[in-house]
Amino acid sequence: MKIATVEAIPDSIPYVHALHLASGAVHEADHVLVRITTDEGVVGTADTPPRPCTYGETQKSIVAVVEDVFAPQLVGLDVLDREKVQAVPARTVHNQTAKGAVGFALWGVIGQFLGQPVTRLPGGFTDSMRVSHMPGFKPAAELSVDADRGWSANEAMEVLRRTADLGLQSLEEPDDAREVLGRRRLVEHSTIPIAADESAPNLGEAAKEILTGGANLLAVKAARSGFTEAAKIVSTVDSVVFGAAPAHTSKRAGEPSNFLDMADDLLAEPVVIAGGRIRVPEVPGAGTAVDEDKLAHYRTDR
Repeated sequence: MKIATVEAIPDSIPYVHALHLASGAVHEADHVLVRITTDEGVVGTADTPPRPCTYGETQKSIVAVVEDVFAPQLVGLDVLDREKVQAVPARTVHNQTAKGAVGFALWGVIGQFLGQPVTRLPGGFTDSMRVSHMPGFKPAAELSVDADRGWSANEAMEVLRRTADLGLQSLEEPDDAREVLGRRRLVEHSTIPIAADESAPNLGEAAKEILTGGANLLAVKAARSGFTEAAKIVSTVDSVVFGAAPAHTSKRAGEPSNFLDMADDLLAEPVVIAGGRIRVPEVPGAGTAVDEDKLAHYRTDR
C-alpha cells in the first residue's frame, strides 16, 4: 500500500475562552490538518498547532514543509516501510510539529490497514487516559503548574517556596532552559518534579535535559514529535492513543483537553470526557475521521 497524496490544510477555529500562555493570549486555533491518502483509498489525518512562540512554526511554514519538502519524497513509498518513511522528515532539521503530524497520520493509515486501533501498535497498555485541564474552567483535583518559560530560575524557586503546602504534582518549563546553571540548581532543590516540554522537542534534546540535570520529568507530545519519536523518548527515559499505550505515560494525566474551549472542531465523531478520562477510540486507526463540511467551513486556503 503506497502513499498517493500528502496534503496540509490550514484551518482556523475560534476559542470560546482565550488560551493564555506566557507568550500571550491565543484567540483562534490556527491549526493545520495533515492528510495522507494511499493508492487503496485509506486516509490518515492529524491536526497540528503551530504556536510560533512555543514551537517556532507557523501555519505557512507547516504547509510549506509538508507539501513542498516532505510530500514529493513520501509519495510512492510503501506505508509499511516505516523506517524508510520516517527517514524523509528526519532529514529536515526542526519543524517538529510538522514532522509529528506526518508521523501521526501515517500511523493512522497503518492502523486501518492492520484493522487495529493505533494505541495497540506502540503498546496497548490501557484503553483510556486521565485528562488534565487548565485551572479556572473546572474544579481542580491534582494540580500541576506550567510557566511556559515565563520566570527566571530564582523566581521559580520563590514560587515553589510559596506553594509548598498546595501539593503540586510538577512544575513544567519554569524558566528558559538555556539558563543552564539556574535550571540545574532548581531541579536539584525542588521537592516536586521539574518537567521539560519545549526544551525537549526530540529524542536528542530530551536525553540532554535529563542527563545534564535540566529536568527530571518529560512532557512527551505526540503532536510535536509523532508516535515514532515519542516512543523512542519514552523508552530512553502524541494525544490520547499514545498516552494510553505505554505503562509509563498512562500513569499521569495528559493534556488533550484544549478543544473544550474551542467553538467547534473538525471531527466527525466528538471526543467525550467522562469521569476525568478519555477513552481510546476502538475503531481501526486513530479514530480521527474528519467532518468534510466542517473542514470546508473552517479551512483558510480557499
